Amino acid sequence: SAPMHLDDIQTGDTLLESAPQYESILAISPNHQWLATNGCDETGLECQIRVWDLNTIKPTLKNTSQGVGVICSNCTSSALSSNGRWLVLGGAQKSALQDGVPNDDIMSEPVEFVTVWDVQNDRLLDLPISGNDVVTMAFSPVEDILATMDWDGIIKLWSPENGFSSPIELPIGKTVMVSDLDRIAFSPDGSRLAATAWGLDSTESVQIGSLRVYDVQSHQLLREYDPSSADLLPGVVRFEFAPDGKSMFVVTEGDVGSTSVDERFRPGPQIERWAVDTLK
Repeated sequence: SAPMHLDDIQTGDTLLESAPQYESILAISPNHQWLATNGCDETGLECQIRVWDLNTIKPTLKNTSQGVGVICSNCTSSALSSNGRWLVLGGAQKSALQDGVPNDDIMSEPVEFVTVWDVQNDRLLDLPISGNDVVTMAFSPVEDILATMDWDGIIKLWSPENGFSSPIELPIGKTVMVSDLDRIAFSPDGSRLAATAWGLDSTESVQIGSLRVYDVQSHQLLREYDPSSADLLPGVVRFEFAPDGKSMFVVTEGDVGSTSVDERFRPGPQIERWAVDTLK
């Protein structure tokens, strides 16, 4: 693995070059002010997770694999809050080192979990959910609300006000199984939450490529684009909210509802701009 670089695009200067060699990016905050990285040695046992202030290019604090630390060599998802205080890691493992000595119990039964690192107070909180169950996660850009989505497409909202212990489950809409390519994201003002589901439907026979939009305050499902409801509708592969928050750029591909079209003639990726509240 090559060292991680942080470069100034305008000047071309290298602002940060990682050490140790095996350092990788975990998450960038929604406001692009904070960066979380994970660095391990060649054994994978000596690790440290750091949160960087991108205005000063200095780490605010580091969580090492010594003592009660965690390692994130196999993390499946992660998210960092806009104030740089909360770093959430899905698929993290308890450190296999205690006081510098390998812990045989942890090494023999590595349990993946979802943990929240309170960077400000340097403490760890475990969410009541398995690390294997979380496909993707995201923080709101305007407040400390965390959204997670599992393999069944169920989205939960978590808040530090109750210690991330009592999530609110959003209505599911059409029952689907999502894939590791799916994602959730908040609109720039935090009022909307969108999610894709590129997995199979409840019959496990048709790929969906659906898109859901929620009202974050009321927790209601506002719109759902379901391409399997009609023939020859393309599935949503990816989306990004526009800066105005009222529209989004959507990448669609294929004819999800059709089984009669030759694969050679299926339409390729298309980029469109949709209104958020109508998905049209």
